[in-house]
Amino acid sequence: MSIEFAPSLTATEISPESFKSFVGSFPTGVTVVTWQDPRTGPGGMTVNAFASISIDPPLIMISLAVGSRAVEPVLKRGSFGVNILAGNGSRAALAFARRDTALCSDFGTEPGILGNPLLVDDAVAYADCDVEQTIPAGDHVIVIGRVRQASHTGQVPLGYLRRTFAPWA
Repeated sequence: MSIEFAPSLTATEISPESFKSFVGSFPTGVTVVTWQDPRTGPGGMTVNAFASISIDPPLIMISLAVGSRAVEPVLKRGSFGVNILAGNGSRAALAFARRDTALCSDFGTEPGILGNPLLVDDAVAYADCDVEQTIPAGDHVIVIGRVRQASHTGQVPLGYLRRTFAPWA
């Protein structure tokens, strides 16, 4: 299938602040992407750019900032965990959002089928994924993952809107 598009003839750039305000107006869930690095051990990073892509095959996508601590271990190992945080998971969201390495040992984890740590105590759902494809996108890389294992608890998930966490009912 081929789809062509025509770029806007009147396109203008917007400021980073305007763009952040625009995207910050969209409520999202909160995930922590986790990995098992052979050199440094388990790690994780808060990511809210997450979406389902396909049911058959089961594909999801995450978006990682180029140069973030997640890019190298996820792409080198070729797998990662995705943990959709539960409504009471703001402590985990803040801990894994820090720029220094957040330690999975501070949270209850179990290894997934691919060996990535899954935040079983703080997540409403979690999955272990193989990297299926990567797509450069500006200052980020979109990582499409094939879900190899998934589980959910039925709890209320954590939401994020305008720099504020809150449980979603």
